[in-house]
Amino acid sequence: MKTTVLIFALLISVSGVSQVLHSKDQKFVRIYDLDDHKIAKGFLYGVSDSTLTIRFRDSLHTLSATDLGAIKFKRAIGSSVLKGSIIGGVIGAVVGGGGSSSLRWKGDLSYLNDNNSTGDWAGAGIILGLPVGAAVGGLTGVLRKKREIYINGDLNTWITFKNDILSGGL
Repeated sequence: MKTTVLIFALLISVSGVSQVLHSKDQKFVRIYDLDDHKIAKGFLYGVSDSTLTIRFRDSLHTLSATDLGAIKFKRAIGSSVLKGSIIGGVIGAVVGGGGSSSLRWKGDLSYLNDNNSTGDWAGAGIILGLPVGAAVGGLTGVLRKKREIYINGDLNTWITFKNDILSGGL
């Protein structure tokens, strides 16, 4: 009896989510309306002949294809700058704190000398690493290829987009 119920539940769930993308296929998108205002952002969850479903945190948003102006893949450049500054700050702190005993400052700056602690050197590494990481993140954000699909409420363009998504072309 348990096996029969389990198989029945499996068959129902498989047929109910045939248009839902697998988690490895879910891409981050930003959705804009016909007036070029951002109306949603999140991970591509599912597509049908006339709707797009986006997963943002724990909620699902279903949007009509005729209301879509543009779909932009990738994140905004601010995300790249933030990630780069965090990575640069962490690397600066590790290098500054880890190398503090081997570093010997020969300059006349009183705040970085042999009497400073590991924390002082780590702080200096963070201060130097944050802007360098932000610059690298900004540069990668500007130079990376961005994919944008303009639907503009056209159902023919939407069907082409849907077929590309389901075939794994995007």
